Amino acid sequence: LKNAPDSPTSDHCRALVSIGLMCLRLSRIQETLLYLEDAITRARQLNSAPLLIMGLLWSTYAIEDGSEYKKRIEECIALARATQNSWYLTELLVTSPLIHTIGFSGSIRSLEEARGIAEELGNARRRALVLRIYGAAETHRANYDSATPMLQEALQLNRMIKDRHSTAHSLLWLGRAATQQLRFDDAAHFEEQALQILRELSDHYCCAWSLLCLGWNAYLAGNPDAAISHLEESLSLYHEKVDIASARSWPMVLLGRI
Repeated sequence: LKNAPDSPTSDHCRALVSIGLMCLRLSRIQETLLYLEDAITRARQLNSAPLLIMGLLWSTYAIEDGSEYKKRIEECIALARATQNSWYLTELLVTSPLIHTIGFSGSIRSLEEARGIAEELGNARRRALVLRIYGAAETHRANYDSATPMLQEALQLNRMIKDRHSTAHSLLWLGRAATQQLRFDDAAHFEEQALQILRELSDHYCCAWSLLCLGWNAYLAGNPDAAISHLEESLSLYHEKVDIASARSWPMVLLGRI
C-alpha cells in the first residue's frame, strides 16, 4: 500500500481488505472501517463484484448501525446471487439480517439454503461455518438434540483444517448449549479452551466475549466471586483494547445483576 498509494488495481483493493480484516481480528475497529471503506470505494470503481462483496461483508462486523448493517448485507446477497458466487453466498446467508430481524422461521430457511450450498461445494470451511451458525440458532431455540451434533461436527471440521479462530467459536457455542442445559462444568471446560486459543491469537474482542460467557456460566452455577472476576476482566478488555463503546454494556449489566 505504501509503494502504490493511488493504484486503482484489484491487488491494491485486496490489500486493503486484508489489512482491514487483520485490524478487525485485533479489535481495532475504527482502523478496520477506514481500510474497508477505501476498499469498497475502489471495488465500485473497478466494477469488481467479488471485491465489493468482501469489503461490504467484512465491514458489517465493525458496524453498529443496524439499518446500515442490513443494507450492506442485502447488497452483498444480491451481488452474490447475480454473479453466482456460492462461496460468499453461503456466508452471507448465515450472517444475514434474517437471523436477527424476522424470527427463527426466516433464519432457518436461510440456514437450510446455506447448508445445501455448502454441501454442494464440498468445502470443509464452508460446512463448518454453516454448522456452527446453524447450531447456534438451534441453541437459541433450545433444540439441543440437533444443536449439539452440529456444533460438535463444526468443531471437528475446524480442528481438521486448523482454523483456530473458528475452533474457539465452536467451543464457545458448545459452552453456551451446555450452560442452557445446566451442565456448568462442561460449559466452563469448553469456554476455558476457547479463551486460551483467543488469548494466543491476541483477539481481544473475542477474549472479552469468552470471559463474559465464563462469567455468566459461573453466576448461574452459584459462584458469584468467580463470575465477578471473569466479568471485571472482560470489562477491562473492552475498555482498554476494543473501541466499541456499546460492547462495554454487556459485562456492566451482568456485574450489576450479580
